[in-house]
Amino acid sequence: MLLFDLCETQVCTRLSYDREYKQIPLRIGYGEYEGTFESFYVTDSNRISYNYLKEALSGDLESSQHFIYLYGPKNGGKSHLLTASIKVAQDHGYSTIAMDLANYIDSAPVSILQGAEDCDVICLDNIDSVAGIHDWEAEIFNLYNRWHANKKGIFIVVASSFPTMAKFKKNDLITRLGSGVTLSIHPVSIADLPKLLIQRENNRGTDLSKDLADIIVNRLGNVGECIEAVDLIDSLAASLKKRVITKTFVEQIVKSVKQKSTSDYLKMM
Repeated sequence: MLLFDLCETQVCTRLSYDREYKQIPLRIGYGEYEGTFESFYVTDSNRISYNYLKEALSGDLESSQHFIYLYGPKNGGKSHLLTASIKVAQDHGYSTIAMDLANYIDSAPVSILQGAEDCDVICLDNIDSVAGIHDWEAEIFNLYNRWHANKKGIFIVVASSFPTMAKFKKNDLITRLGSGVTLSIHPVSIADLPKLLIQRENNRGTDLSKDLADIIVNRLGNVGECIEAVDLIDSLAASLKKRVITKTFVEQIVKSVKQKSTSDYLKMM
């Protein structure tokens, strides 16, 4: 799977001391158009959450404050929306910090989160990956309080389940996590999955027919592997300078993804 790097480093310009934050790339694919609100496939079940998040980011972050808890199962598009939020904020000139806490479980939370409250937009992905770890829970609680005292900006956290179900132990933290707006994101249904794949490829300038999209979905059957397949199709088609995506080519990619083997498609390069 290819990575789209939000921005290798992002300076939070409102910090009271000179510090540079390293942002962890969020796993959503690649390309300038991807990881945007425009490229997110909006289903009826996700429309309210999508619209709320987009509207919150369109307001004046200097005079308003929003805490958003975004949750849902894997491959639902949470990281996509988190990346889209960062892009919108940066386009409007706001200072941002985005981190995937799953990559920092063994790190000292104070050294990671101290000063983050001075950014206009804070995004913490996989916050439940540190649930039950005392030092992490305490520092997230402290960060929330410092941010809330500023009375401005947006703080977005992402988890796989509702705050009370995420195995956090600190009751005060659970209360803080549920104090704002809680939004759920649901994975795309199998019926809608071909449309998502077609839209994803159209955004890249690749024409993926419905018949080929149906083959991918019918053979693989889950969002993660289907997206992995179209990512490979797109990157390999570009490498091989294929102007037309054939059924045989798609079937080879699907086979390699299903078998979790890179040998098949590497032979095509």
